[in-house]
Amino acid sequence: MGLGGTGWTADVVRLWLRDAMETLHYCKGDGPGRTRSSLPTPVHDTMLAYGWQKARAPRQNTPAELAKLDVVLEWVRLFEPDTRKALVGVAMGLPLRKIARAIGCSHTQVANLERKAVAFLVDALNGG
Repeated sequence: MGLGGTGWTADVVRLWLRDAMETLHYCKGDGPGRTRSSLPTPVHDTMLAYGWQKARAPRQNTPAELAKLDVVLEWVRLFEPDTRKALVGVAMGLPLRKIARAIGCSHTQVANLERKAVAFLVDALNGG
């Protein structure tokens, strides 16, 4: 599975999963763009009178974050769809009950799926 060693724990694997999901969140999507329109005149005039807010640049992922995301996505592909949803949903911080509704099981089953998947990854990454 690569990245072999003996330092992999459940907490480390969960941290990698969480970081990867955050990186994925900030990746630019390929879907349709947001609707854009010009500001109505009263809003534009008010902003001219009272000042504009500072522009904020969107967060850019680093090459290291993208490399880590690639590794984690390979891990996720090892599992069946329901286990995948549980693993990714928990990593994203979604409530267990919301994940359970999407999968069609109980929230305790979601927790069990995630726990077993993480244990499998820890074992595989540590060369087991």
